[in-house]
Amino acid sequence: MTGLELNLEKKDWPYVILLTIFNILLVSTYILFNEQLGIYCSDVFVYLLNGLYFNGINIDSTSTIWLSPVICYLTSILFNLGFSGEIAIYIVTGVFAIVGNIGLYFLFRFRFNQLLSILGSLCYSSFSLYLLWLANGSLDIPVVSLTILVVFFWILAIDKNPKYYLIVAILIVLGIFTRYTIVLVLPALMLYFIYKKKSYILHKEFFTSKEFRYLLISILVACLLAVFILNPIVDLSENHLGFVSQGQSVVGGDKGSSIDSAYTEDYLFYIHDFPNYLSSFSTEFDDKIPILEKPTIMAGFFIVLLMIGLLLFIKDNTFNKKYLLITALLFASSLIIINLNIILAMLLLFIVMLSCRKIFKLSKNHDLALMLFAWLLFNIVFYSYYNIKVNRYIIPVLPVVSFFIVISLNEIYSKFRFNNKIVSVILIVIFIVSSFSFIMTFDDTSEFKAPEEVSDFLINYDGDYEDKTIGVYNIRPFTWYFKEPVLGIMANETKLIDSSELDYYISNIKQDNLTNFTEIKNIDNLYLYEKII
Repeated sequence: MTGLELNLEKKDWPYVILLTIFNILLVSTYILFNEQLGIYCSDVFVYLLNGLYFNGINIDSTSTIWLSPVICYLTSILFNLGFSGEIAIYIVTGVFAIVGNIGLYFLFRFRFNQLLSILGSLCYSSFSLYLLWLANGSLDIPVVSLTILVVFFWILAIDKNPKYYLIVAILIVLGIFTRYTIVLVLPALMLYFIYKKKSYILHKEFFTSKEFRYLLISILVACLLAVFILNPIVDLSENHLGFVSQGQSVVGGDKGSSIDSAYTEDYLFYIHDFPNYLSSFSTEFDDKIPILEKPTIMAGFFIVLLMIGLLLFIKDNTFNKKYLLITALLFASSLIIINLNIILAMLLLFIVMLSCRKIFKLSKNHDLALMLFAWLLFNIVFYSYYNIKVNRYIIPVLPVVSFFIVISLNEIYSKFRFNNKIVSVILIVIFIVSSFSFIMTFDDTSEFKAPEEVSDFLINYDGDYEDKTIGVYNIRPFTWYFKEPVLGIMANETKLIDSSELDYYISNIKQDNLTNFTEIKNIDNLYLYEKII
């Protein structure tokens, strides 16, 4: 792997070093912040318990061990190195974020100079939605980082050297076993391949070429790696592979359970909140779900930049009216049938993207932008279709948004005469300050540390707690903090709690009608009750 193949020069390395230092400092800051705030995504407790299971400690993790084995296994390694708490998974997900941001610089270098590339990477790392989920144990940023690397090495494989197909294959498999939604980038990859190779792959020489051999070897490597990862998962899960049924449900048209707290049929959910995802003044919690509120001036600046870029694109390009009409009909059809069959709708969108070159009479210089736009489009369409909507799901579009912001800025630079380097440096400073200051937007709350504090109190209060039966209103956090199985009972089941054989019960509401239990501790609206003997 040479600097020439990576499209890098000697003067790139100071930028890469500075970007690395910035990301290490940023991630370290957010790890410390998340340690103080506590875990507000309950899925993280599942990943932590899975990490314990990889080390031989199974606490009700048999049915969940298939969830993100890559992150969970890496977390288990840090457990073995002495990082015993939540900080282990914060570090793992934080390292993925660092690698992803550096990879984004490399990706942007295919299109921009060094200054604009680092500006684009810093722009991505300043988005409020990115910072909201940075280094907190959730999977969304790690899988986006892997997606960035997949796209980067895919371009290298097609434009420079087909040996990079091997790296792409490995990264895609690791991505699938991090969060399966990485597959949404595959249509974009195929589009880029067709854009670049369509005249070549139709000839028989392609099937005897070095490139075709590397493609076949890469597929084989991907299959072997998948088997290697799956083999222990099958054993640990006792053949309970939940991702199989989950995948079948999505392909079959399942749009999510209506009893899920994040269920909504609002197809514009991600659109009307989009300014907040870019930059917001406030981070509030609604039933433990973080919500970004009050977009800042920077959010408006980003949107204006994107609009200017779009207007300049329309002004500078001519359109093939015949293909435009056909493609518009296909696009409209895909949106109409999306409720009937998501796969067919995606196929129509793929055809639409294939037609873009002819519609806008674009050259090969636009292939990267078209691929990234397809990356954005397929993610937005899928997540808008799926009725379980959480703001973090749309994080995969943020690198692409950053790309088009920089393109818009670059177009403005080319149209008007002024010192664009000074403007770029000013924006870089703003992005850096915004990235660190975002912490100040969070609600001042201790509710996410309360489960840990209640657990610690009971552990110190009763030295034999491991031999006692503990009931809780929410299984996930207390299973992790006690490192023991607990019994889940809804807090409103007062009669069931009172008649149970529990020794202790932890409630998130005050229980005034319990006759067989007495309250012994109250921490931030969590109530610990002990059985009256």
